[in-house]
Amino acid sequence: MNRKFMRTVFVAMAMMAITAVLFITGCGGGDDSTPANVAGTWSGPVTMGSESFTMTSVLTQDGKNVSGTMNKAGESGPLAVSGVVDGNSVALTGTGQHENTYVFEMTVNDETMSGTFVVTGLGDEVTGTVNFTRVATGA
Repeated sequence: MNRKFMRTVFVAMAMMAITAVLFITGCGGGDDSTPANVAGTWSGPVTMGSESFTMTSVLTQDGKNVSGTMNKAGESGPLAVSGVVDGNSVALTGTGQHENTYVFEMTVNDETMSGTFVVTGLGDEVTGTVNFTRVATGA
């Protein structure tokens, strides 16, 4: 099998494993912590390799489930993302142009959300950091 296909399968399996762990720990695992509220509009600097840019994210939340979009300043199409919040930890995934897969692992602290992400499907795996500040609250 080709390398790109195997990498895609590996990333898909890893995303399913992360989602399963977060789902299991959120369903009666004894942790009654309330998920952080991440609904709203977030914006801030993102660094990916040697590139830095501003990204805006609009998220909605239903309990622990989160969905929304992330949009790089100057880009025409947003990245649709979905995932879960467990306490103050946020795990989001999305598939971008050319079937690139994005996996975000972030921590919420009041009105800031920061962490790392991995992009696969670009040939080589690319990592980056994100540092969002909430600019508007969600409904």
